[in-house]
Amino acid sequence: CDWSSDVCSSDLETIPDAITLFDLDGNALYDNPAVEKLFGEPRPLGRKYSYKMTGEAAKSAAALFSQVRRTGEAAVLEYTNLRQDGSPVFIKGTVTLQHDIDGQPNGFLVVRNDVTSLTTALQELQKNESQFRALVEHNSDFITLFDHNQAIVYRNPALLAFLGDAREKAGSAPLTIHPEDLDGVRNSLRALYAGESDSADGEFRLI
Repeated sequence: CDWSSDVCSSDLETIPDAITLFDLDGNALYDNPAVEKLFGEPRPLGRKYSYKMTGEAAKSAAALFSQVRRTGEAAVLEYTNLRQDGSPVFIKGTVTLQHDIDGQPNGFLVVRNDVTSLTTALQELQKNESQFRALVEHNSDFITLFDHNQAIVYRNPALLAFLGDAREKAGSAPLTIHPEDLDGVRNSLRALYAGESDSADGEFRLI
């Protein structure tokens, strides 16, 4: 697509992804409307691809653009930038080398997406997982986690110490429940997996 053509510009302006065209020196030549929506402001043309990036992110971007130009292969770009209000926005996109009608490189096409919500959710999940592990690892109660197939995926140190099992693999050495208590445990687990109850209380013996 000829960047200067009306047809090309029209196509890019209807795309919801934030798209910027850079020349081979990394200067912005064109932004589609989604760029302003992404960052909350129109960004100046002529800016470098590292505009408002932190030091390390700018170095990584420079290396990535050089790699794309050297190899001709598209690459994934991930970094944190700032919106107009100063809030961070997590960006994931691709950098693709562009060519003129003679097949010579003439710039870069950068397509970006806002992955802030996903990144924040993953960070919160990791935080919650760390808090959960800190809680169960130091809990004196016996704690076991099962997957949807009722297979053991985790046992806390207190339970492993009680069982005398020092192996790290959670699925090894499954719990052996007393035969007289087995049906009751199975019924409780089935009710939980079927969504018939949120919790179940009971007692059983291990052998």
